[in-house]
Parts: sequence; structure tokens; C-alpha cells
Amino acid sequence: MTGSGVIPVALLYFEGCPNWRVADERLKEALARVGQPDGPIEYLTVTTPEQAAELRFRGSPTVLVNGWDPFLDGDAPVGLSWRVYRTHGGLAGSPTAEQLVEAFAPRHVSRVPQRPTNLGQMGAQAAQQRADHRPVVPAAPDDQLAGRSEKVARPGCR
Repeated sequence: MTGSGVIPVALLYFEGCPNWRVADERLKEALARVGQPDGPIEYLTVTTPEQAAELRFRGSPTVLVNGWDPFLDGDAPVGLSWRVYRTHGGLAGSPTAEQLVEAFAPRHVSRVPQRPTNLGQMGAQAAQQRADHRPVVPAAPDDQLAGRSEKVARPGCR
């Protein structure tokens, strides 16, 4: 958290990602649940493979809390790909509001350093982080993943 008590949050995505708007809505819902209904969200559209590599972007959508990816899978490839999250309901194209609320818990937010001032610095820091939830690259948007329990991989999004 910052000195003002605001949780620094960013949403990284690429145009054409079918799940970034769902992630955005869930992020807003989670912020409201933790008492920050007007909490600012920084949006970054990742447009090139080079930018994805610089940011260590492991798929769209990616949520950063205090500069860190709470759902990081260090084995996931860096690049312009869709991302899948493990949820209680199975695989989904974005974390649930409940998972995001958990990511905002003080024990998680306060254990990481203050958010970098440059999004380009996040890649190196995120590469060092471990998480309980391990996303993989999806083959389909949320509505097509219902009921699937296996890992699904897709090398790109185009």
C-alpha cells in the first residue's frame, strides 16, 4: 500500500483479449469490497512482443498489485498470449473477485516493496515472485472453458 492507504493496481492486457474487461469488472468489485470503490487502476495495453518481453508479460489479462503479479506462474511463457487462472469453479480467463480480494490482503500487499514508478521495472521483480495460483495460457475465453479441468495451451492469441 502507499502512504495514503491506496492499493496500487494495474491491469495489463492486449487489444483483442476476450477476458480483460471481465478482469476489469472483477478488479473494480474487489476494490469496492476492500473499501476502495474509487481506487485508481492503471491500464496498460501491451502492443508488441518486445514490450511483452520487457514487462515479462505472461498473458492477458494480468493484474499487478503493488507492482507484483499475485498469480504469477514463473513457467508461463512471456508474450502476447491469453492467460488462464485456476479458480474454485475451474479454469477461467481472469481471477475471481474473491481471489483479487485475497491478493489485496495486507499480508500480501505489505510484504512486497512499494510499486515501481516505471512499469518497465516490474518485469524483473515479477520474475522473482512465487504465487499460490498458477495461470496457464488458455485456448478459449471464459465462456468456453466452463467445466474444463486440464491445462490448455495456446502459443498465441492471433
